[in-house]
Amino acid sequence: MPCVNFRSVTGRQVRVVEAQGGESVMRAAVRSGVPGIVGECGGELNCGTCHAYVDDAWVDRVPPKRVEESELLEVLDDSMPGSRLTCQIPITDDVDGLTLTVPSWEEPASAPAPDSASGHVLDQCRFDVVIVGAGHGGTQLATALAQRSPELRVALVSSEDSIPYDRPSLSKAYLLGEASLEEIRLRPAAYWDAAGVELVLGDAVVEVDATQRLVRTASGRALGYNSLVWAAGGRARPLPDEVAQAPYLTLRGLADAEQLQQMLASAKHVTLIGGGYIGLEAAAVLRSRTIDVTLIEAQERLLARVTGSAVSDFFAAEHRRAGVDVRLGRTVMRVSRSANHEQTDVLLDDGSSLTTDLVVAGIGMVPNVEALERAGAEVGNGVVVDEYCKTSLPNVYAIGDCAAHHNRFARGRIRLECVQNAVDQAKVVEGVILGERKPFEAVPWFWSNQFEIRLKSAGIVGDADSTVVRRYPETGAFSVAYFRGEDLVAVDAINAPGDYAKLRQAIRDGSRVDQVVLADTSTDIAAAIRVHIPATT
Repeated sequence: MPCVNFRSVTGRQVRVVEAQGGESVMRAAVRSGVPGIVGECGGELNCGTCHAYVDDAWVDRVPPKRVEESELLEVLDDSMPGSRLTCQIPITDDVDGLTLTVPSWEEPASAPAPDSASGHVLDQCRFDVVIVGAGHGGTQLATALAQRSPELRVALVSSEDSIPYDRPSLSKAYLLGEASLEEIRLRPAAYWDAAGVELVLGDAVVEVDATQRLVRTASGRALGYNSLVWAAGGRARPLPDEVAQAPYLTLRGLADAEQLQQMLASAKHVTLIGGGYIGLEAAAVLRSRTIDVTLIEAQERLLARVTGSAVSDFFAAEHRRAGVDVRLGRTVMRVSRSANHEQTDVLLDDGSSLTTDLVVAGIGMVPNVEALERAGAEVGNGVVVDEYCKTSLPNVYAIGDCAAHHNRFARGRIRLECVQNAVDQAKVVEGVILGERKPFEAVPWFWSNQFEIRLKSAGIVGDADSTVVRRYPETGAFSVAYFRGEDLVAVDAINAPGDYAKLRQAIRDGSRVDQVVLADTSTDIAAAIRVHIPATT
């Protein structure tokens, strides 16, 4: 079995990982808990969080970089000649002994001493840090604290009974059958015991006592904390009771995906309610399985909350070309059992109806903040947090899908439902706990895979008042840059990773962009990025 050597940036720490043929170096590192290798995007060339330096002796012995990798590496602050994205290096016998340095591998930190003045003494049910929610944010924080401050007692609590897994894969590779449950786990089961993190699975937190610094679970278990981090995400938004007169499915968690997988075995037609990312990704997977699909969206265009009309129209055309029956501007009035009691009838607001084997609703999520609200936390479309992800309750933080935070790229408070946001906020709380306070200021970014389309987005479209479309006719790729006045505020890139990487960096840096030059694809996009100024707040 090939071995890969990972070194910390100082060279004082080394981790030797036995890798499995066919996986990537990134996947081997994540599976083995190598510090600094995160892989937020799951190997989709979106994030750069699996960056490492290949040892000089190995530079010419690993597969060469593709254009997409080079373009993303160009915009990383710590990029060097030997830089690689480890998701792009496959494990073969030829890489046995490969040595890499991980620039984000930070040495163990000295955490602040537990708060003994408050009378809180650690025992078997009290922890330095209790993290509620085992998604990407909760998992990132738990692993980072275990790596950097192994003396801390950390508990990771989840209402789901599964080892933490990659949620975005549920509507992509997992639903398609291209990835197994083991392959989408964020860490293998054995990792958690070895890391010293207490996993509490299948037990939802139902009460927070901020005065006593305790959380209580549905089973009656009480866990004390010095710091509580709420990373509980949300649950699928249900159809209204008056509409849902027959069973339907959602696709939010692993149990949902497994149930959907089972029911698809006999389904010939599926109706999807909601034209957001979940609905579109599911539609693409179902069509690849030759299942007929009707997609119903109440808005006049797809992805209306998150993108502009050019991208919406593109995806509507692509899905229709693939055989999806896309119905825009239509509201579902009733979901009921058909006369044969084996199928489901869906009635729309225009009086039309269809009979289907299965209904899946993807109409958003409801943040899980009720326990915090009962404890007295300020809430409003999520739980309100400051720039350090701290709630209004003492020693209580919130991150990820449930956290309503001030975001300078959104010109106000916003709640974001994406992996990147959860992971970046986890890093902020990690710093606070370890005495390294840095405010949250990351550029939001997203990705979606549908058919052979790779959408990469950065920034917040929000109240953008103009766009520039940059097209590449020879490939069909294009990007859309969104402006508010002269300020670049967002970018959507369709199979155009270079545009995405450079414009995402321009958004982060607050750079002025020449819109005329940007529209000219005969000119390198870097020529359009002219002046570096402070970002608009």
